[in-house]
Amino acid sequence: MIHFSDLDLHPILARNVGQMRFQQPRPIQAEAIPPLRDGRDVLGLAPTGTGKTAAFLLPVMHQLLSRPPETDQPGRRPDPQTRLRALVLGPTRELVQQIVAEARRLGGGSLLRMTCAYGKVGLKPQAERIARGIDLLIATPGRVRELLEAEALSLASIRHVVIDEADRMFDFGFLPQIEKILDRIPTPRQIALFTATMPREIERLTQLTMRDPVRIEIERHTTPVSHVRQRLIEIDERAKVSLLMHLLEHDLQDGILIFCRTRRRVGWVATALARHGFSVGSVHGDRTQPQRERALHRFTEGDHRILVATDVAARGLHIETARTVINYDLPPNAEEFVHRIGRAAHGGGVGEAITFLTPFEQESWRGIRRGAKLYDLEPEVIAGFEPPATETMKRDRGLKPGTRGKRSTVPEAEFFEPAPSKGGRGAGRSGKRMRAGRRKSRQPIPKGEKPGGGVRKPPK
Repeated sequence: MIHFSDLDLHPILARNVGQMRFQQPRPIQAEAIPPLRDGRDVLGLAPTGTGKTAAFLLPVMHQLLSRPPETDQPGRRPDPQTRLRALVLGPTRELVQQIVAEARRLGGGSLLRMTCAYGKVGLKPQAERIARGIDLLIATPGRVRELLEAEALSLASIRHVVIDEADRMFDFGFLPQIEKILDRIPTPRQIALFTATMPREIERLTQLTMRDPVRIEIERHTTPVSHVRQRLIEIDERAKVSLLMHLLEHDLQDGILIFCRTRRRVGWVATALARHGFSVGSVHGDRTQPQRERALHRFTEGDHRILVATDVAARGLHIETARTVINYDLPPNAEEFVHRIGRAAHGGGVGEAITFLTPFEQESWRGIRRGAKLYDLEPEVIAGFEPPATETMKRDRGLKPGTRGKRSTVPEAEFFEPAPSKGGRGAGRSGKRMRAGRRKSRQPIPKGEKPGGGVRKPPK
């Protein structure tokens, strides 16, 4: 059995790892750290929640500490233009912030200087920190491009590059930017690429940019992590909020991360829970960066019992307080399902993942079930929340098609997302108001009055 003391890390890193009470490395760490520490390129395929961040930070920081930047004279500070030797690219602001926080914990007490850079905040403060001299930059590809265009960043001295969550980069359309960034970095260089899935575009990127990489695959990259206990609950769409509050009141403790399909549904669910006295925060693309940071911080510190989010928070975030993940809406595919539930018990221990399944999501669930190999996960029904049986569900349960079955006793939720209307513009309650306004505007105007009210002036 391997221990961190067997990995031959720099003494400062070994001391900090010990103070953080890490004794045995996770599988991805045990296999990735030695080749990265020795300067090899590494291609790591592992599901989210397996410890990839430390798997690349420790060996990269080991090399930075073992080979200090060159100076003109002994004892003088290194030139800020040549001090930057390592670059970590991540897809989202939240992931970048968490990576740099982890790097500061691992490198505490050393002379390494590091910072992060991401968009939707001012460019100048980030450029000034880089100009003062750093060893490690952790950034999103878009902000790196902006810094290069502003001539506030030089990649001429970069020797180590890490691309984290590469498949998410592909989803966001960042691959062309990454290729341009790599073109600006001279060779020889070391590249580490970590991903949970391997699209053809990522495979092509590795073939073009990496030198004989060590390929490491932990479990299967569309298999959920083994430390998460799963439940699948059949439920009617209109009863989701009621069932959610039932679980929160009777079954679940703190540290609950709820994933919804859209930003609007995140707002609806968070509002419903807040109205019933639950401490809840929300994270989605429409919230400002300070709002997102505040919500994540309050959830991490335990001020919020619940965090409702879109998939913006599903990849890469290390939230140690998250013990339970609830898929309020099904994700689009097996890969996203794996990434979501990987948030549960990311800090260690055993977590729980609960997935809500409506009658109209049966076909989507079969695709996720095949992709994630969840053949042993059987659906359950909570008493009082039984969904109405569709013809597909009757066939799955061995019932004769066309039979009515047991009448559902599903309680109506306080509110739910209305079904899309076929009436287009003017449908729904807002449409009724619009039509009423049009009818009102067509009413005859009394003689001597303006259309907008008031008295019409007589003609001269």
